[in-house]
Amino acid sequence: MESTPVWPFWCLIAALFFLLVISNLVQDGMFVDGTGYSAISRNLAEGAGRLWNLKFSETWFSEFHEHPPLAFGLQALFFKLFGDHLFVERLYSCLTALISLIIIRKIWLASVDKKYKNLDWLPVLFWITIHVVYWSYSNNMLENTMSVFTLSAVLSIYKACKIKFYRQQYIHVFLSAIFVFLAILTKGPVALFPLGVFFAFWLAYKTITLRKMLLLSLFLTALVIGLFIAMFFIFPSSYSSLTKYFNKQIEGSFTGAYGSLPRFFVIKALLNELIPIISLITCITVYCLITKHRLNFKFDKLTLFYFLIALSASLPIAISPKQMTFYLMPSMPFYALGFASMLREFFQEIIFKLHKKNIFRLLTLILLIGSIIFSISKVGKIHPARKSLSDIYELGKVIPCNSIISVPWQLNLDWYLRAYLSRYYNISSEFSDIYHRYFITEIQYENQTPDVYTKTNLTTSKYILYERDM
Repeated sequence: MESTPVWPFWCLIAALFFLLVISNLVQDGMFVDGTGYSAISRNLAEGAGRLWNLKFSETWFSEFHEHPPLAFGLQALFFKLFGDHLFVERLYSCLTALISLIIIRKIWLASVDKKYKNLDWLPVLFWITIHVVYWSYSNNMLENTMSVFTLSAVLSIYKACKIKFYRQQYIHVFLSAIFVFLAILTKGPVALFPLGVFFAFWLAYKTITLRKMLLLSLFLTALVIGLFIAMFFIFPSSYSSLTKYFNKQIEGSFTGAYGSLPRFFVIKALLNELIPIISLITCITVYCLITKHRLNFKFDKLTLFYFLIALSASLPIAISPKQMTFYLMPSMPFYALGFASMLREFFQEIIFKLHKKNIFRLLTLILLIGSIIFSISKVGKIHPARKSLSDIYELGKVIPCNSIISVPWQLNLDWYLRAYLSRYYNISSEFSDIYHRYFITEIQYENQTPDVYTKTNLTTSKYILYERDM
């Protein structure tokens, strides 16, 4: 088959990246978790808290051990470099997406036959159209950083499986151990799934012996454990920090302290996330049946290998009562690779037909230009789902930065208020017997406002600001 240019498909991916990720990143307002993470990273960059003793605010999580610290430390470097600006966490999140994209492509190129290397865009296309993927990159989630390391680990392990020279093989195993170690320091035990990649390779390919697979897996595991032991000796505070994380977050997750969902919630969430790809496969199947075209899906060793990794990264989440859809995000590159592998023969024929059509090239260029213009039009606008941000800006005009304010107990559970005040103005909120200078409430809770406060004339839509009579 003659060589086919694939730049129109990369234009399509770039257009989707602008539409699904960039257009959201350039808007003002993120999901509460991502906003809180950026506040912690900013604090670390400014000297509030330490790597092994992070800090969210003066009143909430003044000692933050809800997650391992690596992603916060890396993002803090960006704040150190660029200062306290809203684009910093967005730049960081965008870079993690681009790095992951590059590694997905490298995994594809390393694992497929030469005739399919021109389909390096296909797994990337599937990956970026999965909702939890572009949503996570739009909201500065920890899974973004973790995915960089787990993808790197899988690529190194695959190379170790294919290389016959022992020295190079064990170099790749050592590299993969470092990546797994870094992934765990980003998100915890959910990053352990690359330890099973040797088993997945053996099960799918059978080109290494069972003994070799077990030795490599044990060696990889031992290296990861060794890296943690070395870290505990070099940085003793790391042991204390991770122990607190384990006791609070891991034990709390399994005991249901952070809420409980049905064990199979993650299965339902997974199927929902894969609806676009499953729908595409259904359409291809119907098309082939109607046109009597050969249904050339590839259910081979490579496809099995990718899906085994994907399942190992997603199904164990069901063990914990605490389940969130975005926990699935690091597994999505491997589902994308698996489906791309399964459909590679079909799309090989498609690109051979499409590359000759100038209209397709023109449409992808128009779509790319349109998506860039659309993203530019969103710069600085408040995200429609974060309308309360306009109130935050009004509150920030009156309340001094680095203040502590009072709230009624109902607003003590308003995580968006707490996160936005902390990230934008480094303002802490608390419900206590102490009457701070400012008191924020909502209309339905005004009757709980202490008598020492007087309502201000600030124009807001959701929150009401009171000031203490001094």
